[in-house]
Amino acid sequence: MLPRSINRDIQRLQSILARAVEWGVLDLHPLKGLKPMKADKTGRVRFLTAQEEAALRKALADREEKLRQARIRFNTWRIARGRKPLPERDGDLLDHIRPLVLVALNTGLRRGELLGSHGKCELLGQALDRYGGHGEVGTYTARSAQRRGIGDPYRMA
Repeated sequence: MLPRSINRDIQRLQSILARAVEWGVLDLHPLKGLKPMKADKTGRVRFLTAQEEAALRKALADREEKLRQARIRFNTWRIARGRKPLPERDGDLLDHIRPLVLVALNTGLRRGELLGSHGKCELLGQALDRYGGHGEVGTYTARSAQRRGIGDPYRMA
């Protein structure tokens, strides 16, 4: 059993015993000084399998192709009505989703660390350059207020 599971069970038992003392069934609480077990606060680390990563990358590519086709259909509609067409969407990256997902996928950064950086992207880039492609997200961005290692965002093929 994991320490977290044991701690939850002990908390339930302590609650029951506290209620028994409150109702006068017991004179004193037998688990009064018991401290919880030390538990790992980082939680379970899960990585995408090769199949999940391939499916995610394919979904991102399909999404961009759908956006490209939507632009073509919209331009056809505009031309049919005598309006000037919008510029074609060429290139690999059509919107903001794919780059964000690829950076998150390759570095392990969380959404808040990517979107809520408030100008700290320069610091992240400097850290990555300084440590040869491996850096840390400092306590200024980590949700847990602990330092977390990140991977190489340049591996975004």
